[in-house]
Amino acid sequence: MEYTTLGSTGMRASRLCLGCMSFGDPDWHDWVLEEDKGKEIIDRAIVLGINFFDTANMYSRGESERILGKALEGYDSDWPVVATKAYMEMNEDNSNASGLSRKAIEQELANSLGRLGMETVDLYQIHRWDYDTPIEETMRALDDAVCRGQVRYLGAPRCGPTSSPRLSIRAIDWDSTGSLPCRTTTISSTGRRNARCCRSVKRKGSA
Repeated sequence: MEYTTLGSTGMRASRLCLGCMSFGDPDWHDWVLEEDKGKEIIDRAIVLGINFFDTANMYSRGESERILGKALEGYDSDWPVVATKAYMEMNEDNSNASGLSRKAIEQELANSLGRLGMETVDLYQIHRWDYDTPIEETMRALDDAVCRGQVRYLGAPRCGPTSSPRLSIRAIDWDSTGSLPCRTTTISSTGRRNARCCRSVKRKGSA
């Protein structure tokens, strides 16, 4: 297996990433594989050297995250690179269980970590652009998650060419003013099919 750095980060991941959308509950979609079959595929991927796994909170309403976390329990916790996402509706009866508000991000990240059985996720991604939430609120909430040690890197895999630069500009603005209490985040945007990651860096003058 070949490995490379992920986006502009120093974190190394396998060039092949195992997408976990198809693991979970067949009631969500009839093509979804149940836990035993999903674990077989995850185990086989690990044997082949794949250490990069991508899931999302909305895949089978969280069941995909739970299956992935359980499958990785028997392996060195420092080896896998795990990515998950937030934005999509998780509970139709809870209006705050979707979107990218501070409340939604904080509660959905905590729920994802619980299902994954992890204290920190390597890559946390916004699944879509949230037009109803100020980008300043979203960026601040994401940066705070990095500061708390819940997230290592941030990404925006489905943001289009007009929204990704806005994320980058906002991150640069905060870096120049030094307004963030802990770290700033810089999101790099390349082609739609390429990884879009951001690197967390310490603010100038911070320890």
